[in-house]
Amino acid sequence: TNDEKYENSSTILKTGCGEDSSSCTFLFANFGPEGADIGDSSSGIILLVISLVMLCGCLIGMVRILNSLLGEKMRKIIKNGINKDIPIKYLGWLTDYLVMLVGAGLTIIVQSSSVFTSTLTPLAGAGLVSLERAYPLTLGSNIGTTTTSLLAALASDGHKKEAIQIALVHLCFNITGIILFYPIPFMRWPVPLAQRLGDITSQYRWFSVAYLLLMFFIFPAIIFGLSLAGPVAMYVVLLPIVALVLLVISINLLQKYKQNILPTVLRDWNFLPEPFRSLEPIDRIIMACIGFFKNMCRRNTNNTDKNDINTDRNSNSNQTNPEQKASINMGYETEFV
Repeated sequence: TNDEKYENSSTILKTGCGEDSSSCTFLFANFGPEGADIGDSSSGIILLVISLVMLCGCLIGMVRILNSLLGEKMRKIIKNGINKDIPIKYLGWLTDYLVMLVGAGLTIIVQSSSVFTSTLTPLAGAGLVSLERAYPLTLGSNIGTTTTSLLAALASDGHKKEAIQIALVHLCFNITGIILFYPIPFMRWPVPLAQRLGDITSQYRWFSVAYLLLMFFIFPAIIFGLSLAGPVAMYVVLLPIVALVLLVISINLLQKYKQNILPTVLRDWNFLPEPFRSLEPIDRIIMACIGFFKNMCRRNTNNTDKNDINTDRNSNSNQTNPEQKASINMGYETEFV
């Protein structure tokens, strides 16, 4: 901002509370330089965690509410209406492109592809929208979201030409992606890939968390680190990995469609060690760790209950005669057994 009152500001946290914190009711009051001074980075991490928890909670809640509100009859009507193709002969292939326009139009209305896809996700989770129908809706949403940058570019005062150019680059990039990955049915590999990831996640619950950490944090951090090391280091590391991935994909396709042309040893992956062909070893380790922590929590809870019982027994023993103490001790021993 060019406001003069923020000229010497070194933090995004609101200041001005001082010693009197009773009048400060805003979020993270006294967390700035005048108080705990947690810093902008710590505040950003806290807000990121809170926003992710709220986002996941809202999506899960929307799916459960939709499942509880929609009856079986209404669910079938909506499902058949959304997933049905154009009932005109030889025009059924146009359905997905019309759906793409619908996705673009709805995104233009709400001015956010995130809002549209966040609304679409619980519908798909509730089984109302098939994955094959959600795919063109999402692609159309990527087109619709470019209108926001175009409007912002048209409304800019300085460097209007450059702003429009960048907005058009955004539009052409998304259109090129649709041309590459949709018109040819063979290139619609994101759909089976999403199905495969969904099957893995349904079998291994921890996989979704590992996928998010890998694709959104670890992998970008590795690419960024390699980019800092220079193009030579990046190519030396990435080219063998890309070649290995392409080789594995090619062998998988041959195993599925042309198994006879492969050597006997390559017709399946059983020759590899189990950790290289299955997630079962990792799943066993993770489940063992989860079971260990559950047992620890359960043991701590039992110890707390026993301490409470011992405290009650000691307090009662101070108020009872010897005969009553013996009967109480016998009762507690029976309860522990």
